[in-house]
Amino acid sequence: SQGNPQANCMRAIAVGFQLMDAGYAPFVPHYSHFVDPDSIHGTGRYEQWISLDLSWITVCDALLRIPGPSGGADREVEWAQKVGVPVFFDLDALYVSVSPTKEI
Repeated sequence: SQGNPQANCMRAIAVGFQLMDAGYAPFVPHYSHFVDPDSIHGTGRYEQWISLDLSWITVCDALLRIPGPSGGADREVEWAQKVGVPVFFDLDALYVSVSPTKEI
């Protein structure tokens, strides 16, 4: 992890709200920071969280890579590309290419 973890999480959550407001059902892995804030500081659970995150990516319609340095986000992009999940680098491109979630 790089930068300020709290600020990075809040930025990702804000983007998640934008996606929700636009009709998508985003998975925001940053929520794990609030239930396990020490995971990035050597408790051994960081890799477990990453593994869980990558598992979710395999069932997602797309991955949105938020700008900024992040080793975890770089791993997400690599994994998404490996499993054939489209990767987007801005919201407008995602909005044009991926339809919002259909209501159940």
